[in-house]
Amino acid sequence: LEQIFDIVIFDGTPSTIVTDAIILSKFVDSTLIVSAHKETKIEDLNQVKRNITNVGGRIAGVVVNKMPTNKKETKTGYYYENSIVTSKKTWGITTKQAPKKKIEEAFKQAHAEAGAVYPLIIGGKKVETEKKIASVSPATKEVLGYACSCSKEQADEAIKASYEAFKKWSLTSVEERVRVLRSLAALLIENRFIMDAWNVLESGKNWGEADGELCEQLDFINSYVMHIQNLEKGKELVPTDELTKCVYIPIGVGVAVSPWNFPLSLFGGMIVSAVVTGNTICCKPSSDAPIVAYKFVELCQKAGIPADVVSYIPGSGSEIGDFIVEHPLTRFVNFTGSKAVGCRINEHAAKIADGQRWIKRVVAEMGGKNAIIVDSTADI
Repeated sequence: LEQIFDIVIFDGTPSTIVTDAIILSKFVDSTLIVSAHKETKIEDLNQVKRNITNVGGRIAGVVVNKMPTNKKETKTGYYYENSIVTSKKTWGITTKQAPKKKIEEAFKQAHAEAGAVYPLIIGGKKVETEKKIASVSPATKEVLGYACSCSKEQADEAIKASYEAFKKWSLTSVEERVRVLRSLAALLIENRFIMDAWNVLESGKNWGEADGELCEQLDFINSYVMHIQNLEKGKELVPTDELTKCVYIPIGVGVAVSPWNFPLSLFGGMIVSAVVTGNTICCKPSSDAPIVAYKFVELCQKAGIPADVVSYIPGSGSEIGDFIVEHPLTRFVNFTGSKAVGCRINEHAAKIADGQRWIKRVVAEMGGKNAIIVDSTADI
């Protein structure tokens, strides 16, 4: 994007362009917000500008009712030539409701893939197993596909392979890590409709919720890219006559255990945070939504993340859950799920296994805090 586009044009209302502007403002030198919507006022766009600059976006200015002419269609959007805004090629991205035809085509593609088998990915190699996990649509009860189920022996192999991959990936420059993650963000945008379709089918979300989750994943990527470049410089400690500095370094192999209700953003966020900091990761997605997770790992590989940096190991929690947490080569655990499982992970990670040389870190986001109130007017 930096090599192609100079100005970004948004033609939605102020309430709908913020997410798109934040996403693309990370990739271009300057962003000019242009709106031709009849309800748009200049003070509204100025507020959008402030919101975006507050999170690190670079905004050149705002213009109302000045959409350029000579609109040229492309496969992924459109751009304007010889516009009144700039003489250079400008990129437009629509923020209106996604085209119905593209949504229908995405569902058609997903249904055509129904019944496929998704292998484990261990050390960059695809491994099929006899035992499978059926992914069933919660809405239609249709079997969407089958994910191979990881055994203890294969989980052990995955963690050991990730440990070997860490030795190389941890030495990769921040610039290279940022490059592949920016490529991943571009691929997510390019594959937006098919990723949303799989999320709708596998998790039962409506299209708006699925698309919002994809945008959240883009926010994670762009936020981590922005912050790692600052963290790489290190931070000064308390003022003193001595030279003191806090330096952040990669620490090892992580384990990600993600939930069913956000099969893309929480699964993907755990991967991206590990990758951008120079770590490797073994991912155990929810058995209720393993296909969305597999599709994301595929995009990671297409983006240039080495295949052995991210391992995909869906499996029974009762069979491999404790094992991957307790493994002596596991360095940290990222988890989102129930309080009971989160507390169990924290307890097992605290115990020092034979051959373990560190204290493991656990980040556990646990549920059970959101009340649902059903009164007498509910139609149940």
